[in-house]
Amino acid sequence: MALAGMAGAQAWDNSGNGLLKGVYYFRHTLWYVASSDGSLGEAIVAYGQITFDGNGNYTTAAASYDLAAGTVTSNYNVSGTYSIAASGYGFLDSPLSSTFGGSASGGDIVYGLVSNGIFIGNSTENQIGYNDLMIAAPLPSPAPTLSSLKGNYTLAVLDMPATASPYEARDFQITMTADGAGNLTNVIASGYVGVSGTGAVRNSLGTVKYLSSGGAFNLTFGGSFDSSNIDSTLITGNHYLYVSPDGNFVFGGSPTGWDMIVGIRNGSGAPTFSGLYYQAGMDEDVTYLSQGYGNTDNYVGSLKALGNGNILGHQRIVNTALFTQTATNVYDSTYADGITINGDGSADDNFQHYYFTNNGAIRIGLGKAPVLGISVALAGPTFTAPGSGPYIDPTSIGNSASSALFTTSVAPGELITFYGANLASDSLQDATFPATLDNVQVKINGTFAPMLSVNKCGPYPCATVMVPYEVAGKAVAQIQLFNNGAASNIVTAWVSILTDGTGGTAPGVFTVPAGGLGYAAAQHTTDFSLITPTSPAQPGEIIAMYLTGIGPVTPAVASGAPGPVPAATSVNALNVAIGGVGATTSFVGLTPQVSGLAQINLTIPTGIPAGDQVLEVAGPDSDTFEALISVGSGSTSTVNVQPATRRSITRTRKHGGRPLGGAPSGFHKMPAARTAGHARGAENTQP
Repeated sequence: MALAGMAGAQAWDNSGNGLLKGVYYFRHTLWYVASSDGSLGEAIVAYGQITFDGNGNYTTAAASYDLAAGTVTSNYNVSGTYSIAASGYGFLDSPLSSTFGGSASGGDIVYGLVSNGIFIGNSTENQIGYNDLMIAAPLPSPAPTLSSLKGNYTLAVLDMPATASPYEARDFQITMTADGAGNLTNVIASGYVGVSGTGAVRNSLGTVKYLSSGGAFNLTFGGSFDSSNIDSTLITGNHYLYVSPDGNFVFGGSPTGWDMIVGIRNGSGAPTFSGLYYQAGMDEDVTYLSQGYGNTDNYVGSLKALGNGNILGHQRIVNTALFTQTATNVYDSTYADGITINGDGSADDNFQHYYFTNNGAIRIGLGKAPVLGISVALAGPTFTAPGSGPYIDPTSIGNSASSALFTTSVAPGELITFYGANLASDSLQDATFPATLDNVQVKINGTFAPMLSVNKCGPYPCATVMVPYEVAGKAVAQIQLFNNGAASNIVTAWVSILTDGTGGTAPGVFTVPAGGLGYAAAQHTTDFSLITPTSPAQPGEIIAMYLTGIGPVTPAVASGAPGPVPAATSVNALNVAIGGVGATTSFVGLTPQVSGLAQINLTIPTGIPAGDQVLEVAGPDSDTFEALISVGSGSTSTVNVQPATRRSITRTRKHGGRPLGGAPSGFHKMPAARTAGHARGAENTQP
């Protein structure tokens, strides 16, 4: 991603500004870590009403609380602008900029997504090192009353109260029944406190009163924190809740605290969890409290539930543990994950427990100790072509190798695939990457993009092109297709850009079969045969793996040109880990004499258990771990495949998973566009 303030001539799509229109309730919580142990030096929250005009402007009628000052500002009335693309992805001026100023280079911008009227996001690009989470939902009409809060609810809470120390950080769930008359019964809070480790804390709160005013609710838990109860009591005092128009989603927090609550009205039965979701969240990782510190992160992005418990995801993450004066603390994480749907309709992965409402349209998550946190995921919108002309689904742009989702930044020289309708007449591929293919052209920021293929995604109209190297240093990529001269809609994507303004990375590993999940397209360099579970890579062996999205190269090559001889190498350093163990690379660059393909030559590290292992590639602004690679014992060519655990040695990770498998097939050095079986957004783009 790049900073909104640097967009320049390539403006972000604002055709979705009308997705935010009217009076909303919002809460925006910000934590600023100011000490080496992870304690907060400042925490600020703004809450109340925010009015969007549908044309890119907003005003607030809100209040704010400042931890450092210990005061509430009751008339926190600010104004700002916003820009939302047709996809619902965009940004707005931070409502907290008047209280906690970010950097001139974009720290006062909240990046987020809108679906079904609900906005979720955070200030990932701030250069100060704070973490935050903002949620906004329309004020229902007529305004909610006491009777509007009725039914069984589950809330997820993240807080670092009182001393604002990670030792007192907590996440917990609250289960309760609202009677619609001001009473919450059977209220139980249960969760984790940092200092207590993985030992659960449980509070039976009995009956709690609630009031209704102005369409919001005030829950009165009573009491206050002190040194005698801070580790055993999860929640005290008053907390405000706001409700979505359908009543299924609630959020809020304390008017004099810096927590965040997200919640759902409990659904019934197993949820329908499939397709595209927008996600945002915030975590407090207390894994290393025994060593004297915790660290905070937040993220925004998207995920796609593929069925059978498999997930493909992207998070734009800012992590205080990575913040230094010389390196960015924000990066794109693209990952594969697994999720288990439980018999009661909830779900689990390795790091969070999830609850659904409205048949899976909204999901909230609660972290499992020691990674405390909350998350929100909203089912994404669907799109259909407005007419007979060419049309690009604005949520369909993705890395052609890994299928990384549309919220991921694109890199100079990367192969991307997008879907839509009426994109081309025929199904063609040309490995010479011409500027015109089947009378179709694609422009990115006004430059013709070299084209690999059109309509090579099964029954789903698509195009695969190379992002021109000329986009390096730009913030936004404007993408438009021309079919026999007829122009499509313009869609926008963030461009990977480093803090010095140069082009960044967006690595995606090719897989067999295509699509990003399963086994990496990697070869034994002794005979160039494919690495498979029956022909695994051996510790100490040098292998070659293939990918796209390594960013600028030296010497520079023309967009679409074959890799030169001698080979061009990546300008940016890319690190590789296998099974969480760092691997030594001997070459990172373009495959000689082949267009559109990058490769990494590396040595398989020793000390890795035999079996399928996660292959991770990390750049200065990126981290991907979707593909698997089979590793042998060093003494035999056939292994007993063991489950892979998704972990990272390069950055603090939140996501885990298991092998996603898929039987390997023959490897083609110039991989075609991904198959329909892994097509992103395909179900949204059928004509």
